[in-house]
Amino acid sequence: MRTKLKGLLTGMMVFVMMLAGALVVQAASGSVTFGSNSYTKTEGEEFNVGVYVKGDVNIATYKFYINYDADKIEYVSGADSGGSGRLSFAGTMSTDSGKYKKIWLTFKAKAAGEFTMSVTDVYLGPLDVANGDSLPVSKAGSAPITIKAAGSASGVCDLKSISIAETGFYGFSADKTQYDITVENKYEKLTVTAKAADSNATVEISDTTLKVGTNYIKIKVTAQSGDSKTYTVIVRRKAGTSGETTTPTEPTTPVTPPDIPGADDLKSYYSYNDKALYFIKSLDGVTVPEGFSKVNVTVEGEEYEVLTNSSGTIVLYYLVDSAGQNGSFYVYSNAKDAVYPYVVLNNSDNAYMVDEVANPQIPEGYQKVNMVIKGVGGAEEEVSVIAWYHEDAPNFYLLYASCNGGEPALYQYDVSENTIQRFNGIKGSTQIVEGTDDSEKVKDLEKKVEKLEKEKKSEAKTWMLVVIVLAVLCIILVVIVVALFYKMRDQMEYESYDEEDDNNGYADEDNMTVSAPRAEKKNTKSDYDDDDDFTFFDMDDDR
Repeated sequence: MRTKLKGLLTGMMVFVMMLAGALVVQAASGSVTFGSNSYTKTEGEEFNVGVYVKGDVNIATYKFYINYDADKIEYVSGADSGGSGRLSFAGTMSTDSGKYKKIWLTFKAKAAGEFTMSVTDVYLGPLDVANGDSLPVSKAGSAPITIKAAGSASGVCDLKSISIAETGFYGFSADKTQYDITVENKYEKLTVTAKAADSNATVEISDTTLKVGTNYIKIKVTAQSGDSKTYTVIVRRKAGTSGETTTPTEPTTPVTPPDIPGADDLKSYYSYNDKALYFIKSLDGVTVPEGFSKVNVTVEGEEYEVLTNSSGTIVLYYLVDSAGQNGSFYVYSNAKDAVYPYVVLNNSDNAYMVDEVANPQIPEGYQKVNMVIKGVGGAEEEVSVIAWYHEDAPNFYLLYASCNGGEPALYQYDVSENTIQRFNGIKGSTQIVEGTDDSEKVKDLEKKVEKLEKEKKSEAKTWMLVVIVLAVLCIILVVIVVALFYKMRDQMEYESYDEEDDNNGYADEDNMTVSAPRAEKKNTKSDYDDDDDFTFFDMDDDR
């Protein structure tokens, strides 16, 4: 009986423990931290701060703020909104990379001093409602920042601009130190000027005499502190048709080349990258790209020949510079009344026309630049197009293009191999939208966060109700088990006592001795012992 009771109790307790174990939720947590424990910068220096959102489990939404000293540093970019000492962040995370997100902030040091940048008011909403309404925050980062006073000697060794008198120079960026251009054979020497970003820096330009083929013009900028940076302009001079070269007379007025029909009546209506562009009236002698045909258009009362594709969705203008040279096709955007270079990139199967969109969506971490593409789209000179690059992959650029006349999409261009392929994104990256108002973006993100918070609160309440019901059932089950235990224990004790009584009774009967009756015999004198006590009565007292 006892063995059966123990087995029953053991089984019920195991069941209760399993049920209770199902209610135990692992204590997952999250954090928002900085990439470095501290930062030391100099007045005037621009610097980056990495912010990392991490979770033990996937995070669906996040919301937090960063406080800083606006008197010491100036916010530049990277946050969803804010400034003047407080930045706001709100957004969602993808299921593929929901445990990790990096946000890249840019600041500029303003004044010497020290302060602590800190993360506050952190909310991390877990993707799985089983982890609760919000994750406990294991760490909200803080980092001391020291701004040093600028020394007497400047260390800025950037160029502000480069210009070439004979051909012009486009697509300059202070961060880009190498350029590649092609010039006609008639140019034996170029007039190159360069201006330093810091007036205290010095600029040295190497010899600009050109030989046929590849030439290198070096521009060295030396800062007041002694730091230096060298910019390189690769100049490819074409070979002469007769094997001879000619030295042109430097023009004082724009020259009309004889090989461009209609160039005697140039008018400028458009510009690209600050370069004035001019129409020519006739396209006679100009090679028409495949799939396009000539049509006439009227611009401000003047009639010009332009090109259009068979569907009429793409219009090309052939535009030249102020000297009537370097003609190239440009795509006309009716929505923006502007033009951008017509550039076609080909692979083995498709043709891709470089496009420009109103609100490009570019992954975080990419910088906007002017990329120079050579010898495409009917251009005889380099064509500068808007693109984006990442410092971790300098030979790959992102640009918008349309494949075989389709809708524009984001593509990746390999400048080393001149190949193009559809950009499929970077794992863990988030999209930033250029050309949109920050406040609208933040409001939209906050609405999404609030919606997800409400959904998760509702789901959390349902889950909590289930937990409470299961907990009550566990308590009831424990009470029943305890009551049953005491009841069965009492019953076992009663049966045990009854069993002992029965056993004792049988034992008394077993130990009884049965003896035969003895015959009564008369007492004799010898039957008494002298020591026996007797009571004697005095007969005289009765008298």
